[in-house]
Amino acid sequence: LHKGVFMRNHVPHKAFATRRFRRGIGLLETLLALFIGGLIIAGIMLLFANANSGQNVNDTLTELGDVQGAVHSAYNGSNNYSTLTTQVLAQSGLLPKKWSSDNSTIINPFHGTLTLAPATINGGTDNAFSVTMASVPDSACSQLLTMDYGSGLLDHTVDGTDLGTAPGTPDQLQMCTSGNSNNHTFVWTYN
Repeated sequence: LHKGVFMRNHVPHKAFATRRFRRGIGLLETLLALFIGGLIIAGIMLLFANANSGQNVNDTLTELGDVQGAVHSAYNGSNNYSTLTTQVLAQSGLLPKKWSSDNSTIINPFHGTLTLAPATINGGTDNAFSVTMASVPDSACSQLLTMDYGSGLLDHTVDGTDLGTAPGTPDQLQMCTSGNSNNHTFVWTYN
């Protein structure tokens, strides 16, 4: 063998290792890491949104129960709610401060308003009261629409559609996705 040919083809071990070490992370590896990180963040955000919506629905049920109890306490079992207004109940001190911080309005869990008014049922006069909740998003609408609100409920409507006392049916779920862009209005009537 010729000595010059051998030297040209021979790469010292140290130089080969150094060249390999300098290579670093390539573009493909970086993109893959960013993609996986994005998937993880998107999954976390989706889980948070679902949990937040579920919590707001639970808070709505709690708020309805508290409002119903506060009205009954304020009117001592009377069936005449002619003087009931949102401001009267907000100023009564019977509701938690998180729903009525300014003593004139009541805020619902979806950051809309909750309004109270006297209602008339079965030929009486102001013998019931209505609770109106505005700004209910689509995700909560379908959950609230199909719930059973118990025996104290006399009537409820969603976006002006009267549902009576029964929970909404699967056919009526289309109301929660038809053109209101996360701004539904629920009205519950109690005695």
